[in-house]
Parts: sequence; structure tokens; C-alpha cells
Amino acid sequence: MATSSLLEKLLEGRSEEFKRKVFQLVAQTGYSEGDPLFVILLATGTLQTLLNEKPVEIDEMFNRWFNSITKSMDLVEKEIVERQKEAIAKAAGDLIRKAERQEASRFFTSILPGAIAVGVILVIGFVAGITVPPVLKGGYVAGEKLTADEVETLRWANSDEGKYARQLMSWNADYLKVCNQDVDSLPVKLKMGQREAKKGFCLLWIKPPNQRF
Repeated sequence: MATSSLLEKLLEGRSEEFKRKVFQLVAQTGYSEGDPLFVILLATGTLQTLLNEKPVEIDEMFNRWFNSITKSMDLVEKEIVERQKEAIAKAAGDLIRKAERQEASRFFTSILPGAIAVGVILVIGFVAGITVPPVLKGGYVAGEKLTADEVETLRWANSDEGKYARQLMSWNADYLKVCNQDVDSLPVKLKMGQREAKKGFCLLWIKPPNQRF
């Protein structure tokens, strides 16, 4: 392997005892022979000094190296997991928004024809309510200004009472001219309190011709 060849090359010219310690250290720590820490230490000659003078310190150094690498890998792993979570959340959010837009589109499509129909009916009714009655009643009189009393009179004329009064006039139009002449020949007397009316009244039709007989 390329890493083993590199380690062996770095150990060339060293004593067999030193080589044995190096390979023993590799076996004890569980690091590979091509680990960057071995390469750096061998290249700088630090490993030989540590093996000869501070065997405990080199073990602690490798432990610190291992812990540092482990923490770095944990951080990288957490970062990857967080990014995956964010990506999943974003994808889920996009799917939810897309589904909501589709549902809203289907709902709008389903109610649109009915809404248009109702809108048309309302518009027609509104226009008819404004334009049809004046047309049917002869239209507006241009240039006419009415007083408050005249407006009130028109309102009364359009009320049920006013309409009934016009019907009475219509049903009795011809008879009103002569009805007072018939009062004398009719056995009818009218009293207002204690007083008896002698004139100013007559009999009137209160039903249309088709309901009199």
C-alpha cells in the first residue's frame, strides 16, 4: 500500500528497536500506518524523541489527536444532519404550499361559475331596480323641482292608502257629480256625536265593478 511504503520509507536508516516501537505504537493506538500524525512526527524527528524520552506524553498526544478528530467529525456530522433537516423541512413546506395552491385553485374553479351567475343576477336586479320603475311610470320629468310638501304628497300617493284613494276616485268618478242629489231620497242618516248631518255626504262604491253583484 502507498501509505505503508511511505512509513517504511520514513523509517529507513532507523534502528530495528525504533522501528519495533513505531509499529508497536501503531498497533496499540489503532491508528493506520499512513496517519498524518505519524508522517508529521517521523518527518520532523519528533517521534523518535518522544519514543525514547516521553512514552507517556506521546500516548496523551495521540489521545488528544483522536479526541480532536472525533469532535471535528461530530461537528461535521451534526452540520450535515442540520442541513438535511432544513432541506427536508423546506421540501415539505414547498409540498404543503403547492397542495394548498392546488386546493384553492380547485375551490375557486368550482365556485367561479356560481359566483359569476349570482353576480350577473345582482347586477341585473340592481340595474332593473334603478331603471325599470321610472321607465314604466313614464320616466323622470326634466327640469322639475319639488317642494318638501310635494315630495311627501308623492310618497303618500305611492303608498297603499294613496293607491286605494285613487281606486275610490276611479270607481266613483261619474257618481260623485250626482251622489249628493240621491241623499235626500235615501233613508240614511249620519250623526256626528249628538248632531245629525243633513248634507255633505253620499254613498260611494268601495269595491270594483266585478265584485259588486
